[in-house]
Amino acid sequence: MSHNTDSETEKLIKEAAKKVFFSQGKIHANMQEIADEAGVNRALLHYYFRNRERLLLVILEEAMIDSHQVMIKVLTSNMSLEDKIKSTIDYMIDRFIDYPYMQAFIINEVTNNENSRLLHERHIAPFFNQLLEEIEKLIKQNNLAHKNSKQFLINLMSLMHYPLISKKIISNIFNYSDDEYKQFIMDRKEIILNVMLQRKN
Repeated sequence: MSHNTDSETEKLIKEAAKKVFFSQGKIHANMQEIADEAGVNRALLHYYFRNRERLLLVILEEAMIDSHQVMIKVLTSNMSLEDKIKSTIDYMIDRFIDYPYMQAFIINEVTNNENSRLLHERHIAPFFNQLLEEIEKLIKQNNLAHKNSKQFLINLMSLMHYPLISKKIISNIFNYSDDEYKQFIMDRKEIILNVMLQRKN
């Protein structure tokens, strides 16, 4: 196979894996299910990624790196506090609404898989140290109600991710169609922004 063909096939397989794992929420999906989604034979998956764990680690690492780079770029920019938080919320919700089970998948893997845990620590530790420093500056400069950067970050992540992780529950409770659920999530952007921008009295 040519280099371009190799690259295209690898990308096709990774996108299929993301759809199965992160969009459909099939935590225990096997290589055959991913091959079926990609429209290729299972042997081809093993040729590129050897096994399910290797494929999973690749797509998890790419997802972590991509998200972290965007957030650091936003938070270290010259934008106002409101624009920084708004941009972060927009990016995370727009990205994860297509992959609502990604965070749940990462939590499950980090909890139960040693290799995933080490991968998470390798990317999370340096990223969070830098991220928390930037958030601490924003809290002090803007007199925010949050007392420290850790609480700020966890609140922001919770407000964004819980409704995505709970897509099936929320849709069932409110009898939402896919379009209605998506609109519900999009409406949360302004709600989250207002919560995070609360200042001390």
